[in-house]
Amino acid sequence: MRSESPVLTQLAPLLLAEECDYIIEKAKGSGREPSQTGEGVVDDYRTSTTSYLPMEDPVVACLANRLATVAGMPPSSVEKLQVTAYEPGQEYKAHTDDPKRAPAQKRLRTIFAHLSDGLADGSCGGATSFTKLGSGGNPLRVFPHKGQAVMWSNYTPEGKLDTRTEHAGEAVTCAGATKWGMNAWMRSEALPKAPWRSRRPRSPQKSRAP
Repeated sequence: MRSESPVLTQLAPLLLAEECDYIIEKAKGSGREPSQTGEGVVDDYRTSTTSYLPMEDPVVACLANRLATVAGMPPSSVEKLQVTAYEPGQEYKAHTDDPKRAPAQKRLRTIFAHLSDGLADGSCGGATSFTKLGSGGNPLRVFPHKGQAVMWSNYTPEGKLDTRTEHAGEAVTCAGATKWGMNAWMRSEALPKAPWRSRRPRSPQKSRAP
């Protein structure tokens, strides 16, 4: 799936299943907190939980560099990777990814990666819906497929916030289902140098039969 105006691209696959599982376990170990909106507020506008990955971890560092490459951005632009979990009934209402930010903090690009199975057929909700795209009065919905991702640009080529990228994390509707995802945001200016950008990390290797 690709939309030319604005640029919206589905990446399939982007992550190995083993990488998805690793990220979820790391996120669980980091502790999950109530999600905040872009303005740093906790309320019913965003009811999921989030955690931030330890960027000094070699696997996480490898993924951060891969995401930067896919997005065509320098590794120094990548914010700390955020993992989000949606339990039944939890959602994030329509929003853009760059509200009221200073020029140096503009999130030029977003990659949202799906980390879990069980919601791909759409019967249990959990889609990322682009409320101003789509057709026939229906939003463009991207349902979670483990290892796949969707990428978009938050700004037009003229440097204006592209409100057509407004999107929502629709509620998970089935008991026992959980949607796990990972946000990667790339800023307009480099973040302070951090350890994960100076090492040569590697991804987890599949085990081999003896």
